[in-house]
Amino acid sequence: LRRASILMTMLLEKVMLNSQPSKTVQMSVGLMLAGALVAALGDISFNMMGYIVIFFNDLFTALNGVIMKRTAEEYRKSKMTVLFLNSFLSAIGVAIII
Repeated sequence: LRRASILMTMLLEKVMLNSQPSKTVQMSVGLMLAGALVAALGDISFNMMGYIVIFFNDLFTALNGVIMKRTAEEYRKSKMTVLFLNSFLSAIGVAIII
């Protein structure tokens, strides 16, 4: 179900950035998600807590990508600059916690 983050990213970009993906991209994402669901059908050890954790991981992965893209566009910075600033500020937060 890790492939669901691609679908979430596409939906969040549509909502937050008002961008419409092409039909080809939509079909590709749909096929990848269908393949992931077919693979998950054979999951013998179904664990609801595991699926919940994966869902939130997918959600936060998608939010991270969309917010970084929006920030890069708003402040006219490259994605590498935004990534550097994000990492730098996170390092300061982790240093304070430790």
